[in-house]
Amino acid sequence: MKKLLYIFLLALLFLSSTSIAQCGQPSCNPNTGILSNDNATDIAYDNMGSAFHSTYIKEPNGGWKVWGEFMANNGADNALTPQTFNSTNYPALTGSIYKMGMGSDFGLNVQLIVLTSDGLFVLGNEGAVISDALTSSSVFQKISVNGKLDGLPTGVSPDDVKMMFVANRTITITTCIGEVYVLSQYVNIRGNGGTGNATQWSRVMVNATTPLTDVIVARGTSSVGFALKSDGTIWTWGDDTYLGDGLNPIDRNFAAQMILPVGIPGIKMIQATNSNYNLFGSTRVSYFVVGFDKKVYSLGSNNYGQLGDRTSTNRTVWVNAKNPDNTIITDAAWISSNEHDENLAALAVIKTNGVIYTAGCNSFFMIGRTEGGDLIEGAINYLDVPTGITNSDFITFVEVGGHTCALIKQCYSRYGYVGHRVRGSIGDGTDVNETISSYDFTSPPEIAVCGAQYLQPVVTTNSPICPGQDAIYTVTATPGDILTYNINGGASQTITIAASGTSQIIVPNATTNQQINFTQIFSINTTCEYNLAIVSIVDVGIPVFTQVPPICFGSTLNPLPLVSNNGIVGTWSPAINNTQTTTYTFTPTSGVCSTTATMTITVFEINTTVANFAQVGPICAGDTIALPSVSTNGVIGSWSPSFDNTTTTTYTFTPNLQCVNPIQMTVVVNPKVTPQFTPVGPICEGTNLPNLPTISTEGITGTWSPAINTTTTTTYTFTPSSNWCANLTQMTIVVNPKLTPLFPSFVTQCYGTTNFVLPTISNNGISGTWSPQFDNTQSGTYTFTPNSQECAFGTSAQIQVFADFNFDYTVFCQNNDFFIQLQSDDVDLSSTIINWEYDNATIFSDVLFNVSNFLDNNLSNVQIPLALMVTVTDTNGCDKTKMITVNNPFCSIPNVITPNEDEYNNYFDLSLLKPKHLIIFNRWGKKVYEKDNYLNEWYGQNDSGGKLPEGVYFYLVELPEETKTGWIQILREEN
Repeated sequence: MKKLLYIFLLALLFLSSTSIAQCGQPSCNPNTGILSNDNATDIAYDNMGSAFHSTYIKEPNGGWKVWGEFMANNGADNALTPQTFNSTNYPALTGSIYKMGMGSDFGLNVQLIVLTSDGLFVLGNEGAVISDALTSSSVFQKISVNGKLDGLPTGVSPDDVKMMFVANRTITITTCIGEVYVLSQYVNIRGNGGTGNATQWSRVMVNATTPLTDVIVARGTSSVGFALKSDGTIWTWGDDTYLGDGLNPIDRNFAAQMILPVGIPGIKMIQATNSNYNLFGSTRVSYFVVGFDKKVYSLGSNNYGQLGDRTSTNRTVWVNAKNPDNTIITDAAWISSNEHDENLAALAVIKTNGVIYTAGCNSFFMIGRTEGGDLIEGAINYLDVPTGITNSDFITFVEVGGHTCALIKQCYSRYGYVGHRVRGSIGDGTDVNETISSYDFTSPPEIAVCGAQYLQPVVTTNSPICPGQDAIYTVTATPGDILTYNINGGASQTITIAASGTSQIIVPNATTNQQINFTQIFSINTTCEYNLAIVSIVDVGIPVFTQVPPICFGSTLNPLPLVSNNGIVGTWSPAINNTQTTTYTFTPTSGVCSTTATMTITVFEINTTVANFAQVGPICAGDTIALPSVSTNGVIGSWSPSFDNTTTTTYTFTPNLQCVNPIQMTVVVNPKVTPQFTPVGPICEGTNLPNLPTISTEGITGTWSPAINTTTTTTYTFTPSSNWCANLTQMTIVVNPKLTPLFPSFVTQCYGTTNFVLPTISNNGISGTWSPQFDNTQSGTYTFTPNSQECAFGTSAQIQVFADFNFDYTVFCQNNDFFIQLQSDDVDLSSTIINWEYDNATIFSDVLFNVSNFLDNNLSNVQIPLALMVTVTDTNGCDKTKMITVNNPFCSIPNVITPNEDEYNNYFDLSLLKPKHLIIFNRWGKKVYEKDNYLNEWYGQNDSGGKLPEGVYFYLVELPEETKTGWIQILREEN
């Protein structure tokens, strides 16, 4: 409700005030943004403008600033902060700035166009707006067109220009009498039947003989013109233009009248945007008008949803922009479209309650929406509140650029930025390249945009006044604004601007000059406070005269002037006397308001007067001084020789008056010495460093600056005290940055590893020690402490020691093949790497090893017992190795045993067959030995343990799956 009340008051203000004629080139036309009224003739479209990555603003005081891509004076460097547009920063500038505009083409091509009272100027990439045949380089420069030195059309002067609209490759100007002229590199937008060229102005025509007249606003895009006439009709011309009659767009090289939106009561403002990037296959224009009914009407291309009707359907008749809830917008206060760049169509709408909507292309988040922000083509977005804007934000102004969108928020001195941040486009002093997806009101600089924040007060006075009269300050500002001020530095006071827009501050009975200082303004328009710096002085009329110099006795003395330097008439008394020093009094003429004034004229006696001077020096060599040309007793003359500040010299003063005697003065020049100090450093970053000595080795006192900084190498300057003849001297203290030790990766180790030692020298050469000692049985954290001579931080490493693991094996026979099978309770052997070796050569790599196959293939190269080495490497890279010795790798039943205690073949070994029962018979069939669950216990003995004689015996062995019989021979060979 509070915001609505403000808007209501603003509406009353604008309806009751006299409109500002733009042709008068006002210092600030505030009819803009949310504060704008329905006076279409006077809308200030261009108080802020953005192209692809560049921006300009017009300030409340009438000044201009620019920043961003290629906005430095050479047109090739970036302006990283807002630059005041004056002849200091842009030396070629002359005249008072009337208008600015810029155009770009979706890339590193942008030109700024400036219109001053002297004519047209241009800055930036040649060809981006005007033909490169009209410029000599990218440097800021004045241009002429078709031989006309101010660069304007024939018959048009800078004071005749009401509006200057700039887009890529095109400038359109509207004159105060309603003419429209175009300077463009595109043919159809010239509006003169397809004639002309890029280096001449063309007047927009309705047909071959009839010009377009009575235009109050002409804008459009790079290749399309869009105009509003004083009779409320709208007109268009250029490439692929629509009329709103339901027909498809066509090229028009003359201006054609468009169909007005149905029901519109009148038009407040017009805008257009284009989408020539062609990512959606469309190259056509989109038109927008805001009606007196506060509705937004749209027509044309809608490939990004830029028409705001919540569709992406191209429209050949006018449609209404809609709120997010699909209702028609009926409270639009201001719109802005991407009109200066020929690509990436977009629209922004500010409502009367300060709510902001954006729609259309969101390339690099250029309108602060979520869809397509990470894509060059941007995707489709319907009207809605951009990210980073809250319900409490009250937006007063918006400018949609080629890849950015700027906002002014009530009570914020910094503007809001969203989109592609690059080459200084945000104006915060950096050229970082990134995208800003949510509105940033913190990084951008503080700016003031004419009409978007408050109206700068204007102060006039009744100066000069007579002593005792009232000093009157007349202040013109927005009705209701509250200004804070003081008189002559006294206590702060306030004044509220009357409904008429003018109030007075009176200092009664002033007898001395009065100075008023305005320090702050509370703006009723925005309910915000802003700092001011306005000073105004009322002079009290005191006669001022130029002092008459001394004369010699009897010399001619001219009469004193009867009119003071500040125009006060009067008379002098007593009469002129050239024989003695006299004080004369000036009395203003009766009825003239002023005080009296006096002047003393000195008369010197002939050849008795000496010029008096205060002794100069001693000075230090190189000091800059000047010997006074007037003595303390008023004698004028000159010194010789010329002053020399390098050596002691005697100078002679020769008076201009011959009645005064010359004098001499010796000026002593002391040589300067350079203070010496013991060098300090280098030191390590953060080392405690005492203050530098304030007395040099020669005893010279002074001070050092800046303050001691132990974080970075710094050069310090010693400034000697003023009583010393000494030079400045400097000392650089090198601060070595603390390094962080870098080590190879050793974050994991195997259990029990013996080949790992924590390195005592880092990869970057820092020596130190580790604690505690490395433990190869458990994980732990180890701290590296650099040695004392190192400039380095400590560091730590967490080392994980993997758990230990083990494995075992079993042997068995299967189908008469001898197998060795690995087993482990600690690891899954199927996920490990297994390596079997014999005689230092790899022979197998699996859990189950068929020894018989190996022997069959290598019988001539192996020896029994078979010595095998097996290594298991787990998934952590840790390994275990075991030796396996196979004495009997054969699975068949032996037929000979040699029980002679030589450790070979002493037993009837059936362990691999896992027999259940064994019976031994002699050759007569008598059982001599029997054993259940036999393995390899029989070595040729009987059941009683007695030794059986050599010979052949028979066996019967019961195996798990079968029973076998056969013979076995005992041979008792003696070694």
